[in-house]
Amino acid sequence: MSIEQDVAARLVGLSDASRRAYLGDLADLTQWCEAHGLDLQHDPLSGRHVFAYVLGLARAGRTQSTIRRRLTALRRIATIAPPPPQNSPLI
Repeated sequence: MSIEQDVAARLVGLSDASRRAYLGDLADLTQWCEAHGLDLQHDPLSGRHVFAYVLGLARAGRTQSTIRRRLTALRRIATIAPPPPQNSPLI
């Protein structure tokens, strides 16, 4: 099962608009990760990655509410992502 499918399953009970927004946020994060050589299903995101992602959103002119919502989506994804290996250089 893909991360997109896992996240979609966790969004059951939210309004259609909220589900679309979260899935759009996931797509945005996935694109950012791919552009930075990361795979959400296999690479753990460090605090540095999250900071760089948020900084990029702010520099792109995203509103605070959009950034907050995308961070909320990231928290949902983090409950699905695999734990980082002990010797990961990404931590």
